[in-house]
Amino acid sequence: MAPSASNTGCKILTASYGNLTITQADTVVENKDIHGVLTIKAPNVIVRNSVVRGGKESTGNACINVTHVDAKNCLIEDVTVIPEFSNDRQN
Repeated sequence: MAPSASNTGCKILTASYGNLTITQADTVVENKDIHGVLTIKAPNVIVRNSVVRGGKESTGNACINVTHVDAKNCLIEDVTVIPEFSNDRQN
């Protein structure tokens, strides 16, 4: 594939403020700047080309939480994890 505007360069990210919980199977989260904790509670979720910043210390110690029993076959691809609020649990 030849390089073009459609397959090279930076993607524009859509900001999402607050925690994001995915409960619908086969959801695709793409090109998001998530200012909160991302929690996946569904199977076959894809998260790509995004930034996840986590929440404040009082929300726990995870930026991304994929521990629910239904969260199977999830793919996290080309995602940057940057804690927005530094604390003892996130660094």
